[in-house]
Amino acid sequence: MFILSGIITGVISGIVASGIFFLVLLCFRPKVKISDEICRGDGYYLIKVVNHTKSMLKNLNYTLHIYETLGDGIFRLEHIKPRKRALFCIDKYDKSDMDANYAVCFSYEIPEEFLLNTGNKLVFNFLADHALSNTSACIKKEYTYDDIIEGVFETRTSTKIIRNRIKNAYDTPNLKESVAST
Repeated sequence: MFILSGIITGVISGIVASGIFFLVLLCFRPKVKISDEICRGDGYYLIKVVNHTKSMLKNLNYTLHIYETLGDGIFRLEHIKPRKRALFCIDKYDKSDMDANYAVCFSYEIPEEFLLNTGNKLVFNFLADHALSNTSACIKKEYTYDDIIEGVFETRTSTKIIRNRIKNAYDTPNLKESVAST
């Protein structure tokens, strides 16, 4: 009788300990936001990634591919290399960080001929590990031509794009003439 109650107590305590460990790991998993659109500016394309966890993300692995539709359900896959060398980590989220080091923009040069075909899509894959718990986040985002917006990203945690309006006030013809005549 005592042996049976000892076994039952051991099994129940093991289940409770596993449940607590699982809940702790849920708190320490990576929370990452990737922009819903691609920002286009001066011949290059940006994808913004924001780290919302209170710990650094490490072992980053990110890729951008073009899936080109050739017809009859056949696709051609082409890897696009980033403009800059690979990052290995993203800083932890901190509200007081005025430089927003927890938000990173990955820049790419995408050939225009791939973007003009409406059947093509861009696929961004992002993989990162949480620095404390070593749990991983793997996110896949697909973009079409309609998801590319000319402009700049908002700062800090926002992944929204501010559309370009007039680059310079003197670029408008009426304003140039009025400034020249004064």
